[in-house]
Amino acid sequence: MNTKTYKIADLIVSRHNVRANVPHDPAVVQALADNITAIHPDGQLIHPITVQDVDGRGEVVAGRNRMLALQFLIEDGRLPEDATTVCNVVTTDAEAALVSQSENVMVQKMHPMDECRGFQKLVAEKHSIEAVALAFG
Repeated sequence: MNTKTYKIADLIVSRHNVRANVPHDPAVVQALADNITAIHPDGQLIHPITVQDVDGRGEVVAGRNRMLALQFLIEDGRLPEDATTVCNVVTTDAEAALVSQSENVMVQKMHPMDECRGFQKLVAEKHSIEAVALAFG
């Protein structure tokens, strides 16, 4: 899979995105935006958005909430209006559908004890409770 840089404000949801009909939750988007900037203040993503390039425009097949969070960061003034993000690029409709379905189905929630131990480890490794709270809501 190749990568390409896109202007965040120009990204749109693809017709291949399997979560296109699920309404987004503004609170989830804002929490994700806080998490993104807590890890990388410049808005760099740990897991890039996947797009299909349609006439030079990035249509998001996987990562709609990440796209919305980055766009929120622009609206909120934490990222500049011309901010960009590196995206993975799929080239065919079939690949777009496969990647979108895979990313959204093959997800396993953390066990609550693992989540708790992870937070404890962050605090033990000198991350402040405030920083952990900001990063993870």
